[in-house]
Amino acid sequence: MPVRLSVVIVQSPPAPDLQGSVDSNASTGGSQPDRSQQDRLQQDSATTAGCSVDAVLGELLGLPEIDLTLVNRLESVSIASTDHLTLESISGDVVVLDWQTASQTTQALQAIGIDAVRWPHPDDPDAVADPTQRSRRIYAFDLRQFADAKRLRESVLRLHASKQVKTFSLSLGTSSPAVTPQSTSAPQRTTEPQTPSSLPPLSGDVSPGKRTEAAGADDKVGSVTPSVTRPATSDRLDSLVDQLDDFDP
Repeated sequence: MPVRLSVVIVQSPPAPDLQGSVDSNASTGGSQPDRSQQDRLQQDSATTAGCSVDAVLGELLGLPEIDLTLVNRLESVSIASTDHLTLESISGDVVVLDWQTASQTTQALQAIGIDAVRWPHPDDPDAVADPTQRSRRIYAFDLRQFADAKRLRESVLRLHASKQVKTFSLSLGTSSPAVTPQSTSAPQRTTEPQTPSSLPPLSGDVSPGKRTEAAGADDKVGSVTPSVTRPATSDRLDSLVDQLDDFDP
C-alpha cells in the first residue's frame, strides 16, 4: 500500500519590517537582542523572494498520496486555535514549507507543543538523524531557497518516493535434480519357462487315481480305429452265376 505524505504550507511570509525594529533599538540605545535573535530577525527581514504560496499550491495540489494543509505563521499559532488542532491531528512524518530555516521551523513547532524532530533530506543535509528519537519527523523546506515552484515539487516527490516501502519477490522453490534415462526406464523382467510343477493346479478336487483313469480313457478314445468291411462284390457275382445255371435247361 502506498505511503501518504502530509505537507504543511505556511500561507504567509514573515513581516518585512523586522529589521527596521532592530535598527531603531540600536539607535535609541535600547537593549540589543542576543546573537540568535539577531540572526532570526535578519533572516526574517531578508527578502522573501522565491515561489509564492499560489505557485506552490498550483504544483502540489492534486498529486497522488500528497495531503496538503495550510496554516498561519507558526509563531502566531495558539494552543486553542484550529491550526494547532490541525497540526496535532496529522499522524506520521510531516513536510513543512516555510520562509525560514529548517532549524527555526522545528523550534517554532516545538514552541507550540508539537512533538517533532528535525530530520535530514536532500534539501536539508545539515540535519542530524537520531534513530533513538521516537518523535514525529519534520522535513523542513525553506521556501526562500526555491525560486521555481516546479523544483520544489520535484524535491517533495523525490522525498515521497524515498519513503515508499520496497517489496521483493523471493523464489523459495528448489530445482529438481536431472533425471537420467536409467532412472526413468522401467526395470526389465525376464520370463522363465514354467515347469510342470509351476503350472497351476487343475480346477476341482482330482485325486491321482482319477487322474490316471481319465488319462486311460483318453488313450482309449484316441486308439479306436474304424472297422474295415470287406466288399461283397465277388460273393454276389458267384450267387448270380449259380442262379443262372439253375435256369438253364
